[in-house]
Amino acid sequence: MSAAGRGLLALLAVAVGLTTWTGCAVVDTPDESAWRDQARQSVEDASSEVQAARLVLVQLTADRVPQAYGVVMLADAEEAAGKVEESLAAVQAPAPVRRLSDDVTALLGRAVDAVRAARVAAVGDTEPAPIVRTDLADVQRQLDAMLGQL
Repeated sequence: MSAAGRGLLALLAVAVGLTTWTGCAVVDTPDESAWRDQARQSVEDASSEVQAARLVLVQLTADRVPQAYGVVMLADAEEAAGKVEESLAAVQAPAPVRRLSDDVTALLGRAVDAVRAARVAAVGDTEPAPIVRTDLADVQRQLDAMLGQL
């Protein structure tokens, strides 16, 4: 292989390596105020999905919506809550709020888990377990409390 060919191959290898490395990097590093704004929006969005899941379970229990429709609504809420969690997790929190960031991320994970549990309960042929509704209510209270810290 000629020197020019080796040089081009080396340049290509570096470009691929950088693309792979930067693909795994944290996407954003905002200042504290910007991080708090994004975290607040994430908690509000997750709260909306938890509220939607609670409402769907109430409607399913009362036979006010078809089961298949309720399951689709819960799957959509689960997917949206997961995207909220992933989006905030990709942001590097500034040093002063790293502990708060860990708390927010963990709470968003609990919200996703609670909405997932609601979907799983709705897929079954039995009425969703009261514990699922209680878990959603607990997560909702925690999300509301977290908003006060942001």
